[in-house]
Amino acid sequence: MAVVEADGKAGFLLPCPQLDCAVCQIYHERPQTCRDYQCQVLRSVNAGELEHVRAMQLIEQGRAALEQVKAQLAEGQTLTDVRKLRRKAGEADASAELNASPMLMMALGMLDVILDEHFRRPDQRQVIPQD
Repeated sequence: MAVVEADGKAGFLLPCPQLDCAVCQIYHERPQTCRDYQCQVLRSVNAGELEHVRAMQLIEQGRAALEQVKAQLAEGQTLTDVRKLRRKAGEADASAELNASPMLMMALGMLDVILDEHFRRPDQRQVIPQD
């Protein structure tokens, strides 16, 4: 995995090649950068801004949205595959065909709204514009 540096911080280009359908394939051997990462929900809990019970509700909401995406995936298709398709279609002509079901794209959009709103930093957002 290639390490990149920006603003004095080390990281990896996304999507991570070890991520398969939102599951890290090397979780127990993941690099220190990944071990140090904290989503916005965890940061809020640690800062005393969010109660543990509410954090668990948000996590469950995110997991449920992920399950909705997984239920729409074609045989052998991963979440990473669909994200790449969406990115490619966004870079192409607006009339380009996405080659994915509308239900899958809607489920992915809902997942990303939840992730953007509660788990990602503003500079990581994929659907909701940055502040």
